[in-house]
Amino acid sequence: MTAIVQREAQEAPAVAKAGYVLPGLGHLLTGNVVTGVGMLSVDAMLIVAVLGIPDLPRVIAFDTWGGIPIHPIVAVLSLFGIAAAQFWTAHRLVQPKVLSELERNSNYNLFIREFTRNRTGMIGLFGVVLMIGVTLMTPLIAPFDPDDVGVGTKLLAPAPWAYLTGAPDAFLLGTDVYGRDFFSRLLYGGRISLSIGFIAFGIAASIGTAVGAVAGYFGAWVDRGLMWFVDMLLSLPRLVLLLAIVGMFRVQGVKSIFLIVVILGLTGWMGVSRIVRSQVLSLKQQDFIQAARALGYGSTRIVFRHLVPNALAPVIVYCSLAIGGTMLAEAGLSFLGLGVAPPTSTWGTLVNDGREYLRQSAPLTVFPGLCIVMAVMSFNLLGDGLRDALDPKLRGTK
Repeated sequence: MTAIVQREAQEAPAVAKAGYVLPGLGHLLTGNVVTGVGMLSVDAMLIVAVLGIPDLPRVIAFDTWGGIPIHPIVAVLSLFGIAAAQFWTAHRLVQPKVLSELERNSNYNLFIREFTRNRTGMIGLFGVVLMIGVTLMTPLIAPFDPDDVGVGTKLLAPAPWAYLTGAPDAFLLGTDVYGRDFFSRLLYGGRISLSIGFIAFGIAASIGTAVGAVAGYFGAWVDRGLMWFVDMLLSLPRLVLLLAIVGMFRVQGVKSIFLIVVILGLTGWMGVSRIVRSQVLSLKQQDFIQAARALGYGSTRIVFRHLVPNALAPVIVYCSLAIGGTMLAEAGLSFLGLGVAPPTSTWGTLVNDGREYLRQSAPLTVFPGLCIVMAVMSFNLLGDGLRDALDPKLRGTK
């Protein structure tokens, strides 16, 4: 039996223990600047969320789903979950896990090491973590009901310093034309925009993976028929297709959000299917697939238990890049007035609402526009890092 040599855990510097006081500080003091700054940014988000806990009763009064305060409950659970992850990461710096040579050279640990060395990917990762964290903890961070009219004078300019010092009638990002707190609307709008991006592309990735795997595995007329259908859909301009479908099924309220999610999901799966098909065409000739056939496994088991898991690496990268594109598509629809119905806000609807008052109050358009740019950039940077870490040919080149 092959002997497995245990690797001794390296002793961490004494300054690494500073992470127990403030997660991320230990990483920063030991020279891991990107991770340290990213974790300290997450700490700042958690501190702001903790300060909002006393306002939970007020939030529960308006932020409920079917009479149940689901969003405030998710916010509190997310707060404790992210804080636990922060301290666990700080602890792992002080006491690294002892790995055997076999574990150290596993695909998972190779991926983790390569990804954490990629500064671009880590910047994108922390950008995505911050956006998701703020989205989940919005009820603890937002100071007002986003739809509450007249909390302040209309079209007030941003006053961050006055707001932080507790001055009366001061708003962090000002107010909109109806006197609603714009910071609260921006946070709640981000919750909708990010949810649409993730769920819509989750639908697209599921459909595309299934279609591409079936087409690549069975080949012949199945492959030709499915790829002909994919090519036909790709030949249609997506924006025109989206406008036509949304125009046909105009709905109001919560149904408009579900409609946008479904439409974006059903019109965004073609690229995934082509990627999965190309991977399956090469994988189905490998020895492990031939062995599965010899053992008498059915086609369904071979496709979804053996082929699809081994073809997911490029799909993960593509998804991380395409989520930003899906968010842009939703923002475009909302900007054209065909997205989520008011008063529900998304970043796209906020840009659309603010364009009429661009001269009086430019922040109404600039801030949601910057949020869209930062979200898309974070997902693109994360996708680049995942691509480099998952591709053996690119490992160690950056």
